[in-house]
Amino acid sequence: MKTYNQFCGTAYALDVLGERWTLLILRDLLAGPRRYGDLLEGLPGITTNLLAKRLAHLTDAQLIAKCTGGYELTERGRKVEPIVLALADFGSQSLRLPPRHDETVSRRALVLNLKRRYRGGCDCTIGLVFETASFLLTITETSLDIGPLNIVPDATLTHSNGGLARWIIAGDPIDDLIKTGDVTVEGRADCVRAFDARLDRP
Repeated sequence: MKTYNQFCGTAYALDVLGERWTLLILRDLLAGPRRYGDLLEGLPGITTNLLAKRLAHLTDAQLIAKCTGGYELTERGRKVEPIVLALADFGSQSLRLPPRHDETVSRRALVLNLKRRYRGGCDCTIGLVFETASFLLTITETSLDIGPLNIVPDATLTHSNGGLARWIIAGDPIDDLIKTGDVTVEGRADCVRAFDARLDRP
């Protein structure tokens, strides 16, 4: 492993996190366990050998561990969440919709933006259904957890014309997207509106 050889917390952190792809692997695991093949598919451009190398490095650093669902964050790995969300907040200032034709849209990265924008004050469950992935938002007064959509939530959102991306990234009001049909709500629309009201605008 490359090292900066500095007695410094920042340098130590970069020794572990500074290699290319490392933070994106951790970003994807923040939304729940992932199998090796799913990680490979969700990170276009990384080779299978390099992914294996990064996973071994993160395992040795005790940030991730193998589980029945593939790989998951350890308790120590969860401490990286504020770093990833802060970087997402910084980078999101430069995002412009629609994405360029050569850009991959990570559904997991999209959903994590809700986590950084949520300022608390709700208590409900919301399902998000994309074309190729679905997620469960478990929302409490003080937290938002992301996981697989494995229960019937209070409300489920589906979309067309990139409606969910416009809500999450651009901050389009959810009521406007519902009126145009770009987002469809099944279940308790009042929960969705209450959650939307507790999101910081981009």
